[in-house]
Amino acid sequence: MRTLKKTLSLVLVVAMVLGLCVVGASAKDKVESFTDDYQKVGAAYQEAMGVLVGVGIIDGMTETALEPQGTYTREQAAKIIAYMLLGKSKADSLKCTVAPFDDVAASRWSAGYIAFCVEQGIIDGMTATTYEPTGTLTGFQWAKMLLCAIGFGVKGEFTGSSWSVNTALVAHKVNLFAGDLDGADHTALRREQAALYAFNALNTAKVAYSPNVTSYVYGIQGYTTVNNIGSTLAKDVYDLKYAQGIIVDVEGNGAGYTVVSKDYSTANVTNKIKADNDIDMMYHAARVWYTGTNTGVYTYDLAKTTTYKCQEIAAGNAAANTAKAKTGLYIGDNSKTAYEAYLIDNSAVSAGSAYVKLYASAGSMGYVDAAKKTTSVVDGKTYTVASANVRTDVSNIKYNAPVVYVYTTSTTDKTLHGLYVYPMTSTTGTVKSIAKENGAIVSVTLADGTVLKQSVLANNAGDREHYVIGNVYTFVLDSHGHVMYATKDHSRTLWVYTGEWRDTGNYGDINTDQGKEYRFINVTSGEVAFYRIKGASSLVGGAYYDISATATSAGEYVANRVTKGQNTYAAGYIVDDFTIVQNSTNSSTYQYTVEGVELDGTVYIDGTTVTFLVASGTGANMKVTPYTGIQAFKTAYKVATNGTMYLANTAMTVSSTTTGAWKADTIFVFETNLATTSRYVFIPTDIDENDWSSVTGDPASYYVTYNGAYLEGKQISVSFYENQLGWGTFRDGTLDRGFYVLTTNYVNGVPVYWLGERIDNIGNCYYQHVSLIDTGNATTHTWYLSNGDGRFEARDGEVTIVDVTNPTHKVETLYYLWQYMNAHPDWSLAFTVNPDTNRVDYIYLVNIGWDAEVTVSLSNELKAAGWKIHKIGPDVMPADTTSKTYYDDAAHALVDDDIDVVIYNEKLKAERTTTTTYTLDVNKNKAAVVETSYLTNGYIGLKIDVDSMVLGTKTQNFEIGGLVIGDVTVSLANRDHVIYGTAGKTTQVFEDVVLGSELSFTFCQKTGNFNAEVGKQYWTGKYIDRANNQWNITGTLWNNNGVSCVTATILPKLDGTATIQSGAWVGIPNP
Repeated sequence: MRTLKKTLSLVLVVAMVLGLCVVGASAKDKVESFTDDYQKVGAAYQEAMGVLVGVGIIDGMTETALEPQGTYTREQAAKIIAYMLLGKSKADSLKCTVAPFDDVAASRWSAGYIAFCVEQGIIDGMTATTYEPTGTLTGFQWAKMLLCAIGFGVKGEFTGSSWSVNTALVAHKVNLFAGDLDGADHTALRREQAALYAFNALNTAKVAYSPNVTSYVYGIQGYTTVNNIGSTLAKDVYDLKYAQGIIVDVEGNGAGYTVVSKDYSTANVTNKIKADNDIDMMYHAARVWYTGTNTGVYTYDLAKTTTYKCQEIAAGNAAANTAKAKTGLYIGDNSKTAYEAYLIDNSAVSAGSAYVKLYASAGSMGYVDAAKKTTSVVDGKTYTVASANVRTDVSNIKYNAPVVYVYTTSTTDKTLHGLYVYPMTSTTGTVKSIAKENGAIVSVTLADGTVLKQSVLANNAGDREHYVIGNVYTFVLDSHGHVMYATKDHSRTLWVYTGEWRDTGNYGDINTDQGKEYRFINVTSGEVAFYRIKGASSLVGGAYYDISATATSAGEYVANRVTKGQNTYAAGYIVDDFTIVQNSTNSSTYQYTVEGVELDGTVYIDGTTVTFLVASGTGANMKVTPYTGIQAFKTAYKVATNGTMYLANTAMTVSSTTTGAWKADTIFVFETNLATTSRYVFIPTDIDENDWSSVTGDPASYYVTYNGAYLEGKQISVSFYENQLGWGTFRDGTLDRGFYVLTTNYVNGVPVYWLGERIDNIGNCYYQHVSLIDTGNATTHTWYLSNGDGRFEARDGEVTIVDVTNPTHKVETLYYLWQYMNAHPDWSLAFTVNPDTNRVDYIYLVNIGWDAEVTVSLSNELKAAGWKIHKIGPDVMPADTTSKTYYDDAAHALVDDDIDVVIYNEKLKAERTTTTTYTLDVNKNKAAVVETSYLTNGYIGLKIDVDSMVLGTKTQNFEIGGLVIGDVTVSLANRDHVIYGTAGKTTQVFEDVVLGSELSFTFCQKTGNFNAEVGKQYWTGKYIDRANNQWNITGTLWNNNGVSCVTATILPKLDGTATIQSGAWVGIPNP
């Protein structure tokens, strides 16, 4: 039963201001936790479902879905039977070691339940070897299982071809189908039907078969009673029982129990059960199911109720008199106003009818004391109850907000109280007509046909306005949706004229049949509408207007201009220019100074909920974009906290706070009237112009968007016109890492972005090598960043640390930053200083070399040929150096012309050239520079030129490559020898040989084998290059599948033919 829940629900579809809370469930029954579909359970099956879910015999298909119209499978049925016979804990402990059927593995979740039921003779397979666990449960199958569970089936009446007929016969005899509206057969059974049959079986006396009388009897095998009243599973397994009567007290009154009486008096109480019922069960006939002494399971409402609200209560009084109902019964404080009345038919327990009145009052939300765990409402005096006894959700009702409340008192202990609190709501509409009875207003009809009745809680003398037909009002409503009072404040609607219009009528119409409609935007909702305006020639584009709710007889609306001097207008709007100043970096409330406002000059804004409506574009491309919260607005327009937002000709939708200050909820502005400046945007790593994240626009004018920038410690995207790429912001195709000022302007609704790079350590952006000093101040938590010459103040809890190192070290506090910097003494920090506080506000922990990085390295080809870097400038490198990187100050120190670099190859230490030069390719940031040099005892020298890195490119890479001498052809002078694997050729070509590369070749006899022994002799010969330079070489003899071969190596210095002459075989010394 949900009497109060239904009658206190809002009957109108209205614009909710506070949100409507409703009474909780009449009983906190477990079945009602299935919020998705509990109400779908048929009336005939609710009690069965409620009890079985309450004791844990059945549960839902999900945590919130009961699916009463669904079906059960045969294995689910076995589980329910096991729960009925054993209880949940024992049934869940059933184990199965041998598969009961071929299609039921021993490991299947249901195997234990099925095996148990088979052993007890309760269920059979569909065949001798199969059970069909996922088959749909039918009505007769379920009836047979249940009957067997309570003792039937022993004499085999449920087997053979007549099993279903016998099942139906016995089921009807024991009332197994009692209450089912549809009946059972061989078709699938709904879950709610199955629950009803199980509920009936649970409460049906168990039987035992007697061979002496060849029938089923009671009182055998331990049964304690005879004469047709055998014990039940409900009693034996769950100790389940119920109390039936009139509920005369509930937990919703603050009582500790649901109290059941023989009548409407607390003098004839039969049971006190912990059922957790609400006041909507007061004086209802009910069956309260419980286990043990008084643990509630489910409360089944046996009453039929007619509800009367507010003005209907007079009719309820007459109906109660006709029904000769028990009167004088009430809920709440009867010194208040009768808000609802209930005529309750309790004939189900022969208690006649009762007439109960609910007393409520209008008040305001009081204080919720978390420490004392109490909640209050205020209505002349304060009513305070334990928060545990507040039976409605008050978490979203603000302090001092208007409410309707019911203050209840226990009928069995007058010191105990409960509280039900409902927020008032509001709606706005145009008055069409008013109805009166006996000189008093009883209802108001709105232009859309909605009828608003007058609340019995209304203070007619306190109505804020007199109703005028055709005017717009704000109606404050009670929890029924009835009118408490009405006001014109907050019911005005402000519009802005866009400066655009469209023709009405058809082509060829006479001029008197044509007209114009003018385009407006609602400054609170962003709605776009067209109106015919009386005196339209005076309209000003971008100006604000209050447009009448209805048109004149000529079909024209009246537009009254609202200007800055009219602030605040209709207690709802402020029009002005203003700039944004943040009150506190730690507060979500922002203060804006508004020029020329004839108030206190301040408007407050909740930074998390305020909505900005920004209108952009023209014609068909005009749109209004909402942004919720300061952060969303700042992020969308790339604005820093300490950046500047200039909003011109703005309309704010405002409301008055409890202390009379003004709070803006919505701010409207044309994008053309918006300008922003943010400093500083931080780019931690270089962004290549090809690493864009998205491209928008059209071929004639498009934007390219990039990720990887930071503003106020948070990642943002930055967008540029395509013509900014490759020049200006993107030098040489790269957006270089550094600090930038972001400027945004709007020209004809189009945003124009520009990032201007700032030089480090000038202004308020820095990159310095600092040490951290903790001052020990426990109040301000102040640290200093000292650079030796000066220091910067930073405060824990105020400064934001962003760790953009790769890989990240997740440094988030100044203490851990101090530890980290101690472990990395050569590293520096990038940081900014707030110009207002002169304290560090953002620290970016970057990898060493963020400010400048110069790398000199060898190409892979040179490294493979054995080259090393010997010297850079005056610095001699460690042996085996192939790459050297200079960071920050060391990198800046290289900014000069002609830095000498010397490379060395140990294999060429005996070689020297005076006429032959070698060419080196120096790749400088992907730009090639060519150098030529002589070879001197394995050394070759070159020069590099490092550019300034104060602005622009901060990374310079010099990769040294080249030294390609060309192609080298190995030619065997002895024509009896051939190159191995070349089908008899005497030459082998090596292409693009790098100086220092060793060329290995293998040859063998054209026919037969060498006259030498593997492992005992080695080959000797000569290598002659094209300049007739000669070197002695040796080769290793080896055997390949019976063929002897020689492998030798040469180190060429010139391209062309390398002639190989054979010498003698030399014996390998005996070790």
